[in-house]
Amino acid sequence: MKVRFLPLQPHCFAFGGFEIQMLSTLDAVKAAGTNAEKLDVWSRSKDFDVLHVWGLDQSQYNTIYWAKREGKKVVVTALLPYMESVYQKLRHVLFSEIGNEKYMRKICSMIDALVLVNDLQKKVAIKYFGSKPASTFEIPNVVSEEFFKHDKKYSDTGPGGLTEYVLVTGNVCRRKNQLSVARACAQSKTPLLVIGPVLAGEQEYGSELRKVVEQSSNIKWIEGLEAGSPEMVRAVAECALMVLPSYTEQQPISLLEAAVCGKPLVIADREYAHQKYYENSCKVDPDSIESIQQGISKVISDRNRFTAPASAVEACRASSVGREYVRIYGSLLA
Repeated sequence: MKVRFLPLQPHCFAFGGFEIQMLSTLDAVKAAGTNAEKLDVWSRSKDFDVLHVWGLDQSQYNTIYWAKREGKKVVVTALLPYMESVYQKLRHVLFSEIGNEKYMRKICSMIDALVLVNDLQKKVAIKYFGSKPASTFEIPNVVSEEFFKHDKKYSDTGPGGLTEYVLVTGNVCRRKNQLSVARACAQSKTPLLVIGPVLAGEQEYGSELRKVVEQSSNIKWIEGLEAGSPEMVRAVAECALMVLPSYTEQQPISLLEAAVCGKPLVIADREYAHQKYYENSCKVDPDSIESIQQGISKVISDRNRFTAPASAVEACRASSVGREYVRIYGSLLA
């Protein structure tokens, strides 16, 4: 069985959690014993059985169309909107027969398997995009095994010289809302560690965050740590809690990493916060600095109440994810 992976876009232009997951899953599938590689788009070789496409998008349509014409099995891993607002639902109805939404539905009718990160997204795929229940699967994101070994002993102070700090990680951008977290912690004098580079096109937002950091001795910002690196594992393992009041997400890896380390979570009260992997998290209003402050304070005073059950995140081990994907590939070729 030979599998080839195709990304949503070149990684030099955009690289975030979804791209990290593609590479982590590729490694997991290889470790599970499958001949899996990145698809060489310049090669004319057709010597593979399954094309694993990342992203459910109009830009992938032609590739999937020709793959099916060549008799390949096609698996798509996708991140979908949760359709939690009236606007999203109305927009879907209005554009279901034109543009990207039309092609998303067409792709779902062509492919052999669609994989989503949780049961909520699975329901959206079936209800709104016509994915067949029998070929729609749930497999969560991969969490590096290093986070499952987080019980190492560290020094008394974490990265940036902070102790008992709140942690927020990820590309700095308006969607992830780090600025509100910084303002909440600046006002309450709560130690905060921000980890992540400024996302391309979000320089102005990054500048606003930098001003708050420079004016607050209790806030530190590390603009670049490799995913799964010893420094990143230490930062998560030593934090008091993880906070991520994003406006929209599908399944943030940073929250999974914190959950694996037994850390309490503060999340925006949006649909993505209600998936089983973030069970017991403290939900806050992402538009309210006061709500974020209160959520952080509530969690600090009763941390055990807001930690996810260990059983939920066991499925995020690379070995589990790799095994599930290999099972799907095999079923398509049986």
